[in-house]
Amino acid sequence: MLRIVILGGGFAGVEAARYLDRTVAKKGDVEVTLVSRENFTVFTPMLHEVAAGDLEPAHICNPLRKLFRRVTILTGNIEAIDLARRSVTVAYGSEALRRELPYDHLILGLGSETNYSSIPGVAEYAMGIKSLGDATLLRAAVIAMLESASLESDPERRKRMLTFAVAGGGFAGVETVGAINDLARDSLPHYGPHRSARSPRRVDTQRRSHTS
Repeated sequence: MLRIVILGGGFAGVEAARYLDRTVAKKGDVEVTLVSRENFTVFTPMLHEVAAGDLEPAHICNPLRKLFRRVTILTGNIEAIDLARRSVTVAYGSEALRRELPYDHLILGLGSETNYSSIPGVAEYAMGIKSLGDATLLRAAVIAMLESASLESDPERRKRMLTFAVAGGGFAGVETVGAINDLARDSLPHYGPHRSARSPRRVDTQRRSHTS
């Protein structure tokens, strides 16, 4: 039996599993296993729409088991990879049970870490926008700030509360700026009749500038 183990349930891992599902997994002597921390995959380019409230989380999620016919899904956390023994240790379940997965071929699709570009304070205090949980927390944080600002009588303090800074001017940063802008401005009328539609401010921070 040829054993292929794929680590990661993001774009890379899922696409690799889908390809193997419709090709070599059809053979009786090939076993393909996908290990993912979640039992669903998320279309991350639309996370900002969840943060803005334009989409429900379920609209950008797809259960992994619906995507495959022959690939085995194992939901858990990867604890160790032993290259010498060709084995992966996975912890799964509420009791963190451990299981060793032997493999002949290993595919790594574990994603990436956020690059904070050495901007002081961002890693310690900023919120991310890489997961479904991040998008939900970001939406809750913006609404909580609007709640606090509605109770603030000092104009300068209220102005600071309604200032949102986004670090990074790439795709995720630009889309997140738009999501926060839409959420804040659409929600503002519900937080007091004296609020101006121009009250929220957004500040985009990026390390590169372009001159012509």
